[in-house]
Amino acid sequence: LSLGKVFFPLDSETCVNMKFLILLLLATTCACSAFMSVNFQDSGVVETGRLNYKGVKLRSFSIDGLEVLEPYIALQASEKAKVRKTPVGNGYYFSVPLIVENKPNATLRDKPLGKMTIMSVSVKLRQSLVGGCRKNCSDLTVTNLRKRNQQSVLFRCRRRSVCQRIFNALHFSTTSSDFIRSAMEFTFFGVSNGRSLRLTKSWVPVVKTSSRPYSDELWFEGDKLLLFTIKAGCGASAYESYNDEHRYSIPTDGTLPEVYRSQLLDDLPSALATRSGNWEMVAEMRVGDDRVAQVVFDVSKNRDSIDKTSWFNRRNVKSSYPFWVGRSNFNFFSIAGNGKYKRRFFINNKYGGCAADEGFWTVSDVKDPCPWGNGGWNGRVPTLVYNKYPGKYQNRGAAYADRFFIYLRYSSVPAASGSLPEKSFKFEGNKILLFTIKSGIVKGAYSTFSTKQTYPIPADKSLPNVYRSDLLDNLADTVIESGKKLSWPKCESKTSPCRRYSSTCQLEGVR
Repeated sequence: LSLGKVFFPLDSETCVNMKFLILLLLATTCACSAFMSVNFQDSGVVETGRLNYKGVKLRSFSIDGLEVLEPYIALQASEKAKVRKTPVGNGYYFSVPLIVENKPNATLRDKPLGKMTIMSVSVKLRQSLVGGCRKNCSDLTVTNLRKRNQQSVLFRCRRRSVCQRIFNALHFSTTSSDFIRSAMEFTFFGVSNGRSLRLTKSWVPVVKTSSRPYSDELWFEGDKLLLFTIKAGCGASAYESYNDEHRYSIPTDGTLPEVYRSQLLDDLPSALATRSGNWEMVAEMRVGDDRVAQVVFDVSKNRDSIDKTSWFNRRNVKSSYPFWVGRSNFNFFSIAGNGKYKRRFFINNKYGGCAADEGFWTVSDVKDPCPWGNGGWNGRVPTLVYNKYPGKYQNRGAAYADRFFIYLRYSSVPAASGSLPEKSFKFEGNKILLFTIKSGIVKGAYSTFSTKQTYPIPADKSLPNVYRSDLLDNLADTVIESGKKLSWPKCESKTSPCRRYSSTCQLEGVR
């Protein structure tokens, strides 16, 4: 036996014992590795693809040659559920069932994928985010409950108000709901082919199956009722597919088809009358799973007069992304759009020749004559074009999406949310300005942002050189009470997206 330059003579009996010890260690190591706990977030685990199931993208992973597809996991909220007092009277609680399903016959590139059988679930609150529940979040505990083979998430609170706020967050689609949901971290323990696996997720969709109207329609991502979708380059005309009253079958495996149209589009007043409250129609473009452009329309008013074309109206605009589209100064804002160039669902500000055209987006049913419109052309219609910045498409703003959606969303807000502070600086529709500063005004951005000072709101609501709202000093409560989300600081330019002009921090409208 040699250790470095030092030699130790060993007799034959010692050698035999040493060999036995080494073999025993090797055998033990091999046996244990088969049952080793593998975290899906480990560096040695490689994501190999994604499959759509019930509107959610499930990830597949390669773990030492084993291909595994993560299960579909969702929370099942019910309107019949409510916050209850504990039997001993020392607090309050409510539970939410967990839905855990494996996609049947899942394959990726013609290769079958292994399934992960969930054995247990643990839930915890990420402390960095619990400020969304105000200071009282410290008395909230989240545990896993298993009863009659049904997994549930049990929420317990010392105060009813805290439990009620979390309960509302799981039953209503608001920005504060998203904030609170994102504070919950789920860890799922399971097995696949005799191997122990551990999967951590910081976002689980909420499915309200018991309260959905039109249960036989295509719902996706929990609370979205799909009315129309089309994939870029699928070969079908977006405008004709939207207007054609063809009956499309709903995929049984939860995937999104290349083209789908709901018959609810032909009777929108009846669809909107199913529930009282705030209905929204959302038109959206995505690249993969990411939203890249969106316009939200308020259709809760004048429901009887809304049809499949009139909802797409500048007067109904509630919010937009990636920039505020406004409600005026358009040469096109309609589904029919520009018939000559077949630019449909067209939101455009002005024409000035290809290099000077300005607008928001278009769904093109032919190869567009302008470079900004045909950059995403792959030989088949439609082309989904959106503008990343306000102004000219051709000023490095034009970009291209994979899929176009139109869906209906119920945006009811719990009584505890949605109120706007009276002395708030509202701009661009439904945004509340918290902070803005213009470049080159000789004031330090950090010191201005950090120092509490009273700034008057301009009577004409124009943006001043610098403005700071007192709402910044109690931001957690402001987010909850307004029902809005905090939009990260951004720099905007009047001339070029690369030149910094001003930085704004704002609260955007309820989603």
